[in-house]
Amino acid sequence: MQLTKILKNQLCEKKGRKLAFSNKDLPDGVHNKDHWHKHFIPTFLWWVGKQPDPWNLAYYDIVDTLQEIWDVIYKKIPYVVEQKDAVFAVAMQCISDSWHATFGSTAITIIKSIFENSEDGFSTDDDDQVFAQHQLDNLEFLYRDTDSMPYHHPFQGPLILHTLAAHYCAIHGAIKILSLGDADLLTNQPYGALAMSATVVEHGFTLIAKGNITIEAIAQSKMTHKKLVFEQSSSDVKRKTNFSNKFWGKVTCEYVHATNHLLKESKEQLYLEVRQISNDMTSHYDRDQLAMSSNTQVKEASLGHCAMLIDIA
Repeated sequence: MQLTKILKNQLCEKKGRKLAFSNKDLPDGVHNKDHWHKHFIPTFLWWVGKQPDPWNLAYYDIVDTLQEIWDVIYKKIPYVVEQKDAVFAVAMQCISDSWHATFGSTAITIIKSIFENSEDGFSTDDDDQVFAQHQLDNLEFLYRDTDSMPYHHPFQGPLILHTLAAHYCAIHGAIKILSLGDADLLTNQPYGALAMSATVVEHGFTLIAKGNITIEAIAQSKMTHKKLVFEQSSSDVKRKTNFSNKFWGKVTCEYVHATNHLLKESKEQLYLEVRQISNDMTSHYDRDQLAMSSNTQVKEASLGHCAMLIDIA
C-alpha cells in the first residue's frame, strides 16, 4: 500500500505570514469515528503527563511517541511522522493551547470558587491577598492535613487533586501501548501532570497575593461568563502573569523532584482519589451532554476547553 502523502515542514503562507496547521491538514481518514480526538490525543497527553519535564519535551521523543501511537491507532493508514508536519504540529498545539490552558483555567476556576462560596467572608481584596499569601508561605495548599506543623500528606490538597483530575479527564480514551509505559494507564505515575497541577495552583494564589486577581475581576467574569482578566501594575514584568515555561518551568521541575520521593502508599491514595474525582466530573458532563442532545444536534467535538473535561472514551 502506498504511503499516505507526508506533509513536509512547510507551513502555509499568506501575505508573507506563516499559518499554523489545523485539523483539516491531517492525513485522510484520521477523523474517521473521531479517533483523533477520542484516542490519539488522549494517548499523547497521557504520555506527556508522565514526563519529568512536561514543559520541555525533546522533539525526537515526541516524533517517536507520535509514531508509536499512530501505528497502533491507525494501522490501516501508513504514515511517517516528521518533526513539524501536520500531525506533529497539531499534537503540539494540543499541549500548549489545550493541556496547559486546561491546567490554568481549572486551577483558577477552583480558586475563584473558594472566594465566591467561602463562609469566612473574603469581602475585600486585602482579605483575599492575606489568605492567598498564607497559602503560599508554607505551601499550605499542597497538603491534606494542615492542622499543625509539620503538615502531612503532600500533593493531596483538595485543589491539587481537583486540578489533576482535569488531566485524568483529558486522557480518557487513551490506548494502552506497552512500549510507552505500564499497561495501567491511570496509575502510571503521572509525575509531570501532578507537578503541573501543584505549580498552577501556586500560580493562581500568587496572582491573588500580588493583586492581579481582584474581587471585581472575579465578579465581572462570573457576570459576563467571560475569561478572568488579570490586573496589571506598572511594576509587573510583561506577560509574567501568564502560566508559562519562562516563569514557572523551574518551579514545575522542583515539584517533579518532590513527587519522586512520595511514599508508595501516598501515591496510591492520591491517584485513587483523583480517579474518583475525574469520574464524577465526566459523569456530570455526560449527563449534561445527554440532556443537550435530546433537544439539539451536537456538533463534532473540538479541542477546546470543554473537550478536555469530558469522558472521551
